[in-house]
Amino acid sequence: MLQIYDMKKFIFIILFLFSLFSHGIVYAGTAIIDGPANVRDKPKGKVIISLYNGTAVFACPALYPEGGCLDGQREQDGWYLVGIWTHFDKDDVIDGKKIRKNVEFYDSTGNEMGKTLDTIESDNIDHISEREGHYNVRINAYTFEGNIWKATQDDLKQIEELIKAYFKALERGDYSGAWKLRSSESKAGYSESDAIKTNFGLEAIKLISVNHVHDNLHCPSDLCFMVWLDVVPAPHSAWEKGLNERSVEVMRESDGQWRINSLNTGP
Repeated sequence: MLQIYDMKKFIFIILFLFSLFSHGIVYAGTAIIDGPANVRDKPKGKVIISLYNGTAVFACPALYPEGGCLDGQREQDGWYLVGIWTHFDKDDVIDGKKIRKNVEFYDSTGNEMGKTLDTIESDNIDHISEREGHYNVRINAYTFEGNIWKATQDDLKQIEELIKAYFKALERGDYSGAWKLRSSESKAGYSESDAIKTNFGLEAIKLISVNHVHDNLHCPSDLCFMVWLDVVPAPHSAWEKGLNERSVEVMRESDGQWRINSLNTGP
């Protein structure tokens, strides 16, 4: 029986529904780089990028033939295909198609992610678009498994406690408390008052369960958590009435603390 709780709109869920990569890739998981890490144009290929320690990327085991992150196909031993969403200054982009060597690049909040060590050719660029003062670029390239950081038991305990605290705050209507548990990336371009007005709203929510999922394909850094939520949706909400399952994406920020980055409908 669904329980009803005295809450305002559910305010902080921002669904990042990524069309992560082209070339047949269906899905990938968030991975954290144990760096600095060399990134190559292909497995055992030319080094084109150095990623800094702690950089978050999308990654999945690389497959034969090149491309694809699909279940049941043979992995290229030890190699991961990584997708890097990043920003480059306008002067660092050549003819809107390639990236210059020896330039640094940044995430959406201005944090340094890495440096190019060679020219990034169009074959390794899956998306490029000009914005005011910079280019948004998605790079597809390869790194070895030793460069993918793995969560410790202490990390997993901290993340589970974070998830419980986040949903408990929402359940009791402590929106300021929940806002503080969101990542800086998820809050970019939003204010707390903006979040309150979001259309991704609920009349009530209660956390039923939290489960850590070991899944190397979807979660190379072993950071997959699935939650079951008991939901009363607000009008015009994307939520279903009753039980809803979501995966929780977390980020470890520069202060060393884990925070909620997004909730998603799949791993």
